[in-house]
Amino acid sequence: MICVAATTAGIDPDRIKFLATRRIVRRSVTDRAAFPPEPYDMLWARTVHQVGRPRNRNPSRRHRSYPRAVKRTRRSGYRERRPSDRGIRHAGPPTVALLSRHSQARA
Repeated sequence: MICVAATTAGIDPDRIKFLATRRIVRRSVTDRAAFPPEPYDMLWARTVHQVGRPRNRNPSRRHRSYPRAVKRTRRSGYRERRPSDRGIRHAGPPTVALLSRHSQARA
């Protein structure tokens, strides 16, 4: 559901909040039991639209500009910081096109 909503909205799936999606899906399932049945296609489209709304998105994050390292490696699994460590600037996140079974079944 998150992948379909993100693809529809044209954003990265990591930007969709998981807990908000879970709340929306639970609400749509329980509402369906209380009222007359709604056609599946309409229910799916309405739920995907609600999941992809801007208020259900995580804020965009900056990319890591320095390697993950610590001053002392006593209890840490990360490597120790070196004087040669320099910041790295990333052009942007890699893009991945996701396909869902639901969209393939409809086509």
